[in-house]
Amino acid sequence: MKKSGSFHEILFITILLFLSEFTVLAAYAKSQTEAPSNWPTQIGNRNLRSYEHAFIYTPDKSFAEKANKIIDKVIKELDKDNLIMPGKGLVLIVDTKEKLPFELEKMMNIYTKKENHSRKKQDIEKAMEILKDGKKEFEEFGMDINLLFSITPFPIEPYILPELIEEFPEDVNSQVDWCVTIPTERYIKHGMRKLLDAGLKKEKIGLAKRVALFPLLAIAENKAINELKEARQLVLYELFIDKQKNLKDKQKEEMVKSYEKRL
Repeated sequence: MKKSGSFHEILFITILLFLSEFTVLAAYAKSQTEAPSNWPTQIGNRNLRSYEHAFIYTPDKSFAEKANKIIDKVIKELDKDNLIMPGKGLVLIVDTKEKLPFELEKMMNIYTKKENHSRKKQDIEKAMEILKDGKKEFEEFGMDINLLFSITPFPIEPYILPELIEEFPEDVNSQVDWCVTIPTERYIKHGMRKLLDAGLKKEKIGLAKRVALFPLLAIAENKAINELKEARQLVLYELFIDKQKNLKDKQKEEMVKSYEKRL
């Protein structure tokens, strides 16, 4: 494990936390094709679009289409594994040219306030401590901790949506089974380059050495970007696996590991 505060540790603990076994109400018919009438038609510059398995808020139709393809790929894998697809979900597309719909710290603060289960509360408090340390580390390199949104999807429990994004109604928790942010490909590239540049500065690698290392850096960057693209599918698969009520924790872990190998 790397020292407390590294972005890898924050990423790991945050995802682990959000994929824990929160309870989701299922009183609403989530197979509907039209979004509930009390939902916002826009969040910032993101317009609401409806697909078979998800409602997607996106600044551009092409981003939504690509996100929908990722969801479809994961669903096919669920079918292969004889698993049940959760009800309809909600996707928030995040991109370089759009303001984030919320900040990571705000989301964590809401969980801290709402989650009273002792074990989960301890996990949240630990994640908050790491987030605080990580924020300082990011700031040392002139980066915002919210850059993490660019390199991985973040699952969100629907029950916190009304407080996280005020445009959502109080009953949104009963209208969708799951929610997640998904970064666009160009946002992934943007985030990866920011992190790579910060790493080079940390190692005090000057411009001359960067030019000499450019071919190797380009290869490393492209490999990392491709892995992060695949990680979008992995996070979704893990999110959907977590919703399988008939599977034990050990079974879920094994299925996620198996899927990761197939990517």
